[in-house]
Amino acid sequence: MFALFTVIFGFIPYHAIGQTEPEVIINWKAQSYTPSSYFGKSLPISKTSIVASLEILQGGKFVDISKETIYWYVDNRLIFSGKGPQRVSFRAPEQLQGSLSLRVELPSYNGTSLIKAVTIPIVRPEVIIIAPSQEGKISLPSTTFTSAPYFFNITNPAELSFQWSINDEPAIPTGNPTMLTATIGGAGAVGSSLRIGLSVINPAYDFETAQSTITMTIR
Repeated sequence: MFALFTVIFGFIPYHAIGQTEPEVIINWKAQSYTPSSYFGKSLPISKTSIVASLEILQGGKFVDISKETIYWYVDNRLIFSGKGPQRVSFRAPEQLQGSLSLRVELPSYNGTSLIKAVTIPIVRPEVIIIAPSQEGKISLPSTTFTSAPYFFNITNPAELSFQWSINDEPAIPTGNPTMLTATIGGAGAVGSSLRIGLSVINPAYDFETAQSTITMTIR
């Protein structure tokens, strides 16, 4: 039996042992704004700058591809080509929602062609109103609300314009425009509802807008 085992497995070429197929890895990062408390992936909106990079993993190691010819495509449009452009930057198309296709091609990697494509979602900007209580209730005589904008093409919320409202009436924030302190009526107001609204716009790109509303009960 041992002799048979030796004969059968003796035909396996030595160089085939341990060989693995190359894995093409595309990483991308959108340069849109997210709060420091957010640990998710920043997503692009219309016209957001995106940085993408390429790695080839083979045999458990990253391969040097600095001399490889690489082609980068966005929605089938060639955006860059040449020897070893492992990192590229481009802007998301001018569209409010949808996705884009990012594709990379290495036509002659070790005598074969490697192709990898990823789909990148294009979203709309968002804003969240943060209440002091997660129970949907607020207390007399005043309550402060804060805001958290996401995915705008900015580096600082101070670049945005904030418009607050209380029960559909314009409200003027005091001091920091990203916050609103709502003064609540007397004891007779207990049990009634307070509707807080917020509209945010990027003055540099007026198509970048987001709205949010929450309803709280006075206790």
